[in-house]
This record gives sequence, structure tokens and C-alpha cells, in this order.
Amino acid sequence: MKKVSGYLASDGTFFDNAPQARLYDSEQALRTVCDSHKIDPDRLISFTQTAETELMEFLNARVDYKASPAYKDRADDQSRPTPAQ
Repeated sequence: MKKVSGYLASDGTFFDNAPQARLYDSEQALRTVCDSHKIDPDRLISFTQTAETELMEFLNARVDYKASPAYKDRADDQSRPTPAQ
């Protein structure tokens, strides 16, 4: 028996550091969502790596919008804002 230190992902996979384990767990969760929506997870992951900057900008803007009064005061239940007329 040998004493070890590291991190276990949700499924018990061992990693030397927390960022690796977190990335693995989040990828597995993304793959699960892809499967439930009939999306090819490998293509989506490839796309996210290619468009990482643009996706981060979109996701950050979405978080900001959902925290804004414009989101909280909207009359409908749409997840996207409507442009001003």
C-alpha cells in the first residue's frame, strides 16, 4: 500500500491536481447534456476550443444580462433580450 495525494473526479478518476479534475468533471457533464440533446459531444468540444474567446464573452454577457433589471423586469420568459425598436 502506498499513500497518495491528489483529486478524484466524480466518477472516481484520479488526477494530480484540482484543475485537471474539474476540467474532466465539467467535460463529462457536458457530454451528458450533449447526449440528452442528440448533439455530437466531440464536435461541440472541438467547437468550444475553437471559439473559446467568443463563447466566454457570450456567457459572461449572458450572466450579466440575467443579473440585470432588464432581465428581471421582462414580461415574457425568453432567455434572449429583444433589440430596442
